[in-house]
Amino acid sequence: MSSLRDAYLAYQSEIGTEDVILPHPWIKKAPVVVKSQNTTASSTRISSREIPQGPEFFQSIAQVLAQSKTEPQTFTSAPAKAEEPPRIITQAPIPDFKSLEMYWKFLDEEYPKWFPSASLSERSAPVPLARAEGSSHPALALVELAPSLSTNPKVFDGEAGALLDKMMSAIKLDRSQLYLTSVMKTHAPGKSWPRKDIARMLPYFFRELALAGCTTVLLFGEACTQSVLRTGKGLNDLRQHPSEAEGFVFTASHHPSDLASIRDAEMETKLKRESWNDLKWLMPRLNMGNR
Repeated sequence: MSSLRDAYLAYQSEIGTEDVILPHPWIKKAPVVVKSQNTTASSTRISSREIPQGPEFFQSIAQVLAQSKTEPQTFTSAPAKAEEPPRIITQAPIPDFKSLEMYWKFLDEEYPKWFPSASLSERSAPVPLARAEGSSHPALALVELAPSLSTNPKVFDGEAGALLDKMMSAIKLDRSQLYLTSVMKTHAPGKSWPRKDIARMLPYFFRELALAGCTTVLLFGEACTQSVLRTGKGLNDLRQHPSEAEGFVFTASHHPSDLASIRDAEMETKLKRESWNDLKWLMPRLNMGNR
């Protein structure tokens, strides 16, 4: 239908009048006004009654198309707008930290600038960062996405932290043999951390693990696991499955806070059994990153 409409408009232009108005059933909108170039001949308005209708109209189109083969016409159009090059968002290079002390000193200064709404309490007092705990070159690194809401945040704190200690004790590990940290160093300013904020912290998080000498890393919770591994897979698809990224070996399990907050006895038993199976699966693989 569009080719017929173009031919029809070309036919109007070919008539050679300055102002031509030709209504036709093919044109569903308001009548189209086509202005041709000025000529020495006097301008004349042509009535639609003078234009062939019905089968005659299609015959006129055929004549226009046949004529265009011998006398090609040029139609000018607005030049195509050049596409703008894609915007490339770059991040400042990460400093060459020589130690964890330098790393934390840098974050103490820069983190509040990056995430100001999460770095102040309701009283506008600065919220200290939740620093990592444990030893360097640990047997296992434990990671959560962010610390719990507190004026003095700590990683794996409160009831969830007490449950975690029991879980680690069951596989003969205590906090002195572990490295406990979080991706984000303060609680989220809203319900959850935006992906762009997590993406900004991930390079620093990986650098922290390297400075601490971590090799095998256990990620707790689906949000944390998906953020670190940059995947959309569910937690059940990532549990008991080693994933290598950035030079580390990651695996995943339920967060202790999820286990501690369940009020359904059947679900609590199910998740605790799954967590215990995850730890049993992990035990012979604790030092696989050094082999």
